[in-house]
Amino acid sequence: MRSNNIMIYLDSAASAPIHKEVLEVINDTYKHHIGNASSTHIYGKNLKNKLNHSIKQVESLFCSDQYHTIFTSGATESINLAIKGVFQSNYEKGSHIITCKTEHKAVLDTCEFLEDIGAEITYLDVDSNGLISLKDLENAITDETILVSIMFANNETGVLQPINEIAKICHERNTLFMTDATQAVGKYHITLNDSNIDILTFSGHKIHGPQGVGGLLFKKDIKISPQIHGGQQQNSFRSGTYNISNIIGLGKACELSHQNLEQNIKVLTTFQKEFESNLLQLECASINCANTQRLPNISNVNFKGIDGNLLLRKFENSIAFSSGSACTAEIIEPSHVLKAMNLNNDDAFSSLRFSYSIFNTKEELLKATTEISSFIKNLKG
Repeated sequence: MRSNNIMIYLDSAASAPIHKEVLEVINDTYKHHIGNASSTHIYGKNLKNKLNHSIKQVESLFCSDQYHTIFTSGATESINLAIKGVFQSNYEKGSHIITCKTEHKAVLDTCEFLEDIGAEITYLDVDSNGLISLKDLENAITDETILVSIMFANNETGVLQPINEIAKICHERNTLFMTDATQAVGKYHITLNDSNIDILTFSGHKIHGPQGVGGLLFKKDIKISPQIHGGQQQNSFRSGTYNISNIIGLGKACELSHQNLEQNIKVLTTFQKEFESNLLQLECASINCANTQRLPNISNVNFKGIDGNLLLRKFENSIAFSSGSACTAEIIEPSHVLKAMNLNNDDAFSSLRFSYSIFNTKEELLKATTEISSFIKNLKG
């Protein structure tokens, strides 16, 4: 569902348009259901049944019935609950956590907070393609390492880390492995049961669900200390009244992602190939991380010698795209992701993220690339 039929929306990695079927179940909940899912009367029981159905929808998408499903306000809360909760529950083993320099700020800032209260954090380097070294990971793990947190796919470049290999190393070293899969969900096959992934986080609004709701999945034998107290909801892992309408919307979004995964990947792959091919006709354009496996819905383009902010201002009322993560858009500094990949400041400032969804059209993408290319050609004279 497109919120504006005039602008071309190419910022779905920040927040994807909500699916009309998701909006329908949310509105139906508000219109026809009252009560609290924790109540014991018939209204509460009806909502609790819908809550349990949403859990089943999540489990179907992730093949995760061997995992706890905890609903949160989004991936940022899920990440905080997971990392802080593991830290507090494993102090007897150690306080060492490993992550990498290109993680989302939700991971990096949480780790920095824990450093201030005694945690030891190792930030792994990445290569020019944004990938960590498996050897570096092996060397970084110690007897006191309690958690490794590496994102499934990068939110700025779409780069996919070798998650299965990373998880295997962690388990061989008796260390928990967590992945922030916020960007990968709905664009890549993720199967949790019988995997070495211990903890996974995601958000609803990246898969055409509502904003303000997300999930934390973790194996049922893992100890995670709750961070919000005040009730016994969700097995006491996350207290507070259920955001039931959004949870039902998230469940529906997961169901639709599961049903249409193959087709969605096919459509997005075609979009990416044609979009990048059109822009690469510009002499100044190149694709960051073009030589490694990426998600099919993100293109991080370096318009060398062009101020990215100039393009953002030029097209702010006609084409929506970004300079990087929406969570750091108000910070006027080069992307920490691109800097970690050894891009210089000029190239980092010249790089822009375009992210599309199944609700875009080939015509929109062609129009966007044509208008951007025309502006840059005129700019260069």
